[in-house]
Amino acid sequence: MLVDVDTNLFSLQVKVTRLVMAVLSDYDGRSADLGLSISRSPDEDPHIVRCSRVYIDPEDDLIKITESGGDEIGWDDIDIAAQYRIAQHLYTHHLAGSLYRSLSS
Repeated sequence: MLVDVDTNLFSLQVKVTRLVMAVLSDYDGRSADLGLSISRSPDEDPHIVRCSRVYIDPEDDLIKITESGGDEIGWDDIDIAAQYRIAQHLYTHHLAGSLYRSLSS
C-alpha cells in the first residue's frame, strides 16, 4: 500500500513538472512572473516564501524559482503542494492569454 502511494506521488510530480516545462517553453525566455506565495519547510520549520519568477535554467534545463528577495529555489526543493500551486497558476494564466488572443483576433 505504501509503495503504491509513493509510486503515485512520484507519477504526479512527473506530470506536474512536465506541465510546467511545457507552459514555460511557450513563454519568451522560458520564464514567467509569478507573484504568489508558497509554503516551504526545508528544515522542518515551515515558512511562507513569496515567489517572483519561475524559469527553465538554460545551463542545466532545470526549473528554478526566484524568491522576491532574489534567492533561487530548485524545483525539487519544494513539495508537491507548492509545485501544484505554481503549475495551476501558470496554466491558468497561459490559458487565459491564449483565449484572449483567439477572441481578440
